[in-house]
Amino acid sequence: MKTALVLHGWPQSFATEHPLNKLLTNLGYEILNPDLFGSDNLLNQKILNDWVTKKLGNRKLDLIVGISMGGFLIPELAKELPFSKLIFIASGARFAPEVKRLKSVVGFVQTKPGMSIARLLINIPTVLFEFVYKIFDPFSGDESQHQNYIDDMRLNLVAIKNIPVKKHAEIAKIVTQTDNRELLKNLNNSSLILSGKKDLLMPVVQGRELQNCLKNSKLVIIDSIHFNVLNDTALGEIGKFLK
Repeated sequence: MKTALVLHGWPQSFATEHPLNKLLTNLGYEILNPDLFGSDNLLNQKILNDWVTKKLGNRKLDLIVGISMGGFLIPELAKELPFSKLIFIASGARFAPEVKRLKSVVGFVQTKPGMSIARLLINIPTVLFEFVYKIFDPFSGDESQHQNYIDDMRLNLVAIKNIPVKKHAEIAKIVTQTDNRELLKNLNNSSLILSGKKDLLMPVVQGRELQNCLKNSKLVIIDSIHFNVLNDTALGEIGKFLK
């Protein structure tokens, strides 16, 4: 059996019933799915690398998938695993959203005043929390996608509330300090990059930058925004890449 490592994004972890999980299982992969926001401190790259090594034992790692922020953790793993295939989903070499105010907020959350405000925000009434969420992750799709965006937003808000504020600050620090461009240029792994055409958080320009850095890569632009990049088209592209 082949082995895949899936690194989830923020704030939701990778649910077992997710279509990507089902696809990889059907293709014969055993899935390693670390909880990056749990108590094991797996956001620390060295600790994550050691966790992966321990879980693998004598097996090889055939595939590494990074979803959004999870993609930032791929290069340090991949430099020691040159034969693993890589999939970057709605990700990039660095954090450069089109929503400029989001980058400012992510920086502010790392400060003590920012953490204090974050503690207040996660406890405000849901209707107000949704209003704030829409400011920093605005809907950019068509009307047919709007209800799915609302549903995903509500799942995200629950997940945000369940992550300690200190962990949010740690995540923010990693996101703002990561710049993998030079490291990616030294990788020869076969790579697939999936970018959403209307994604404002990890825009297509980020996917193109990944493609320019990775020698052996293919970029596929999906008709989606950030939350729904993993649609049927994307799953089909993943299936073709892995066969």
